[in-house]
Amino acid sequence: MAFPTTLIPVKNQLYPASISEGWIYLFEIYWPGTCGTHYITNNNYDVWWPLPGGHIYHRSSCGVGELDESGTGKLPRFSVWIHLPNRALTPYLDATSGGKGVEVRAIVVNRGYMSVTQPALDLRFRVVDTVEDSIGQVNFELGIRNPCTRVVCRRMLQKSCTYREPFRGILCAYPGDETSCDRTFTRCLELNNTTHTGCFPAMGRGGLSD
Repeated sequence: MAFPTTLIPVKNQLYPASISEGWIYLFEIYWPGTCGTHYITNNNYDVWWPLPGGHIYHRSSCGVGELDESGTGKLPRFSVWIHLPNRALTPYLDATSGGKGVEVRAIVVNRGYMSVTQPALDLRFRVVDTVEDSIGQVNFELGIRNPCTRVVCRRMLQKSCTYREPFRGILCAYPGDETSCDRTFTRCLELNNTTHTGCFPAMGRGGLSD
């Protein structure tokens, strides 16, 4: 994401020209189903962004934690903490089994340039864990889906074609004159069509994966 050109001089100042040109966080909490969205800010008054129109972000006690990195292969995470009066987030946590399916968007803008529609920073994460303490402060642990745990959602065979289409279809893409195929890798070799094969000859022993 490119940094807004308008805000580059502001970013490069050693000190803000005035207190009105401070950087603030805007948080959007997307609750699944019909629970709606919370728009909050760590500014000391409610703000609209972007101007005109946009959303109103309500002032709140909130902020971000430190980026959590480790050398054990775990994916990096960081946290957003929010404290609303009267445990206002508790019913939403209860309705989503502790925050399942919740996503949080963290935006950084300059309150002296609220008409700039491109934020200085715009991150969106899924909630991987939530903790609510005794005074009602909710800590959202944010991260991404682990790509190492994704399951292959198709059947893979070592010596048999898995395309669910007839011979010479879009995936097969055989360009020659032959009119039949027994859907084996051996036949792909005979037809010189292994570039488009639906077999997985490199699977090794076993020859089957679901």
